Parts: sequence; structure tokens; C-alpha cells
Amino acid sequence: MPQGISSAPKNYQHCQDKALAGLNGVEVIADNILCCSSGETIEDTLKDHNSNLLNLLDCACSMNLELKKKKSRLRLDQVTYMGNSFTSEGHRPDPMKVETIASMPQPDD
Repeated sequence: MPQGISSAPKNYQHCQDKALAGLNGVEVIADNILCCSSGETIEDTLKDHNSNLLNLLDCACSMNLELKKKKSRLRLDQVTYMGNSFTSEGHRPDPMKVETIASMPQPDD
């Protein structure tokens, strides 16, 4: 796709959504792909995560999607993604974003 076309981000997002549609535990925003999991125990969670990750990698390979190794992070206990922090306790707003907003000066108009 040529540089500078205003619809390029929308088209790219549509292609990513279409390519990775139906994958459990996979969220896509632009070129950011999050593979997550859940389970009653750590073993269940790891089994779910490994299954979701293998499905993602198989799909990416079959669709000729190129994933950059240096940008990949696997099996993390905590992930910050699109302004949110995800942990085993759940998700909440990214503390750095909250601090930035809280420390903004009060409007004077």
C-alpha cells in the first residue's frame, strides 16, 4: 500500500482483524498483537496460553504475516497494552497514564 493514503491504517486494521479472526485469546490493534490466557490454576493458564500462542503462530504462518522476534515478549506475568495493565489479578489503567493525567495542571479558563 503506498505511503500517505489516509485510509491505510483502517485497511491495515481490517486485514489484521480478518487474518486473525476467531483466535481465542488474541486481540489485535494495528500492529500490536496480544495473546492472553486464563485458567483456574497456573498449569491450566499455561496450557491455555500455549494453545492460544501456537494457534496464533500457525495462523500467522499460513497467512504470511511476519512477526518481529525483537518486538515479541512471551509468557509475561504483567503486560501493558494500549493503555491498560494486565496481570493475573485482572486489568486496570496503566499507572503511568493515570499519573500523567493526575499531574496535569488544572485548567484556568
